[in-house]
Amino acid sequence: MMISEAQILLRIFVGAVLGAVIGFERERQDQPAGLRTHMILVIGATLAMVLSVNLGYLYARPGTPADPARLAAQVISGIGFLGAGAILRYGFNVKGLTTATSLWTMAIVGMAVGAGYYLIGVVTTALMLVVLALLNVIENRFVRTSVSRFISIEANYHKGVVKSVRRIVKSFADSLASFTIQKHFKNKRIRIQVVARISRDQKLEDLIIKGYDSENPQNLNRIYNVYLLAKDNEQMIKTLEKIAEVEPTGANFARLAAAYKENRNYQQARQAVLKAVELDPSLNQEAQMFIQLLEQ
Repeated sequence: MMISEAQILLRIFVGAVLGAVIGFERERQDQPAGLRTHMILVIGATLAMVLSVNLGYLYARPGTPADPARLAAQVISGIGFLGAGAILRYGFNVKGLTTATSLWTMAIVGMAVGAGYYLIGVVTTALMLVVLALLNVIENRFVRTSVSRFISIEANYHKGVVKSVRRIVKSFADSLASFTIQKHFKNKRIRIQVVARISRDQKLEDLIIKGYDSENPQNLNRIYNVYLLAKDNEQMIKTLEKIAEVEPTGANFARLAAAYKENRNYQQARQAVLKAVELDPSLNQEAQMFIQLLEQ
């Protein structure tokens, strides 16, 4: 029995809705194949299945049974190129395998809807949504996942630097995959390259910070620059507070006041700028303008 045009349109619409459900979840996860890709994919798969059924009956001959799966079968193998496009490699990590499998499965869902199995398509989509969204939360909370990171460190060579770097990286990483050393005798520099499994929750800037003596004012400024690049406002302010404590100068307190203002801590910003004027009266004019901005 051939499928009517009204039924074809209904099945395409249902397929588009089911594709949108999974596509929206993938879009929220910032995956390469998101809302539009999943919707178009399921619409195409649904239409392919519908056409496969209708063409099978349309061109059937006496004594030759109709094959409604011939055209639709090509969708299963043809979807592979889309899946391959969704798989990306970032350094030592591979991303997109889950999205590739969701594309393949949603193509099958589209075929199921095209064949008229609405309930099967809806239940499969709901189950996929549970796997993608709910299990992702459970995995992140209860399964400590780690990723491979490539770390390259260059430093002036001195006795004990290699042991120090190895100790810091080992305390930070779950495991070390490789640890290579290149020494330049001419300029007395050393390059250490490490591939390590690191927890997803760990920030690489924390590894950098571990290598600095936090009581050294020069190193504190380097630590501040690390957090500045990482846009970690909370740690930036804590570092600036430490700098102002170790080196209480007008310029350091002025920097701290600006950071407080940027973080909307206006009362602390006012106190810091007053301290800056107390330490360096030449900042008085700029401080008055700063306070006026805070009061606006």
